[in-house]
Amino acid sequence: MIQAACGECGARFRVKPEHAGRRTRCPKCGEVMQIPELPADEDVDEAEDEQPTEAPAKAPVRAGAGRSSRRPSTTTRRAGSGGRRKASPSAARTERPTRRAKSEGKDPAFVARIAVGLIVVVGAVIAWMVMGGTDHAAVFQQGVEAMSAGKHQIAIERFTSIPEGHGLYGRAQEKIVEATELAGAEEVRFDTRQADNLWAVVESMRIDYVDGTGPNHPEYAPNCRYMLKRAKEFIDTYPDDPRVVEARGLFPYYSQVANLDWPLTEADVRAEVRMRTLTHKFRAALAPIAEFEELTGDKDVAEEMRADLRKAALAYWKREKENLGRRGAFDEGDENWRQISNRATRYLDDVDGLTGVSADAIALRDQANAALDSGG
Repeated sequence: MIQAACGECGARFRVKPEHAGRRTRCPKCGEVMQIPELPADEDVDEAEDEQPTEAPAKAPVRAGAGRSSRRPSTTTRRAGSGGRRKASPSAARTERPTRRAKSEGKDPAFVARIAVGLIVVVGAVIAWMVMGGTDHAAVFQQGVEAMSAGKHQIAIERFTSIPEGHGLYGRAQEKIVEATELAGAEEVRFDTRQADNLWAVVESMRIDYVDGTGPNHPEYAPNCRYMLKRAKEFIDTYPDDPRVVEARGLFPYYSQVANLDWPLTEADVRAEVRMRTLTHKFRAALAPIAEFEELTGDKDVAEEMRADLRKAALAYWKREKENLGRRGAFDEGDENWRQISNRATRYLDDVDGLTGVSADAIALRDQANAALDSGG
């Protein structure tokens, strides 16, 4: 507690340390008084009553004045006159053990609690170091979330990182088996979709651009050649697919019109570039142009075809942005930014290697990714 005295009437009080330095009114005379600051080295007992207590000493009455003097009293009342002698603050501090004394080794229970706490902390640190300093429970949860999102390879990596001896090791091994089976099934489905897409191209070429136009069409032979080229790709990529028999059956007849062993012509290249452009596979269209340039040395024709390819790619990207705008993808929000990022990334993959068509898509993709990283 803090000793305070009214400078007007001399009354003394004891107040809690949180009132140190404040101004208040004297409970006796009502004058404003200043509570002293708490000394830096003084121990106080916070269990004392918060209300100030009037000291028993009173100021002597001046003769003839009819009122009490405002000078502080220098004497105390003794027990025989109806009061009691108060112990000085310094005496009270020496008589009572303080909390600091207990915390300095005089309280065995306190010391025991500190020791147990240190043992627990040290044990946790050692366990964390032994386990590699990784929150494996969080890693396991990341694997579960990756599996739910269909990212099976990422899930397998997360589960594999759980060390043997960890409480989650057994469950992680089970999850690895499960994720591996799901990844295998997904790969089979992907291969099936790819095979179906490629076979659809072969069938479309035969029905719409070869048999549908007839031998008298000026592009009949180039279209035949492109159809046979994609049929050979199907045979080489999916040899176990039952449709391979039908793909092989195309060669005896159509090879008489356009044999893949014959030299590549400009008409052959233009037909393939046109078909690749229809499916937005601009990167794939660059290969026959480069092959033609190498075989013939005709750089002007090759650059002309690349220029046409650039125009088609830019027109396609313009339509994609318009479609994104109609779907509200340019509004604020993580889902919209993610849609923009995915579409721009797919376009950039389709035009990889083709110059002069990527700047706008790159800028939009980077803007979307930055918005996603910052939380929208």
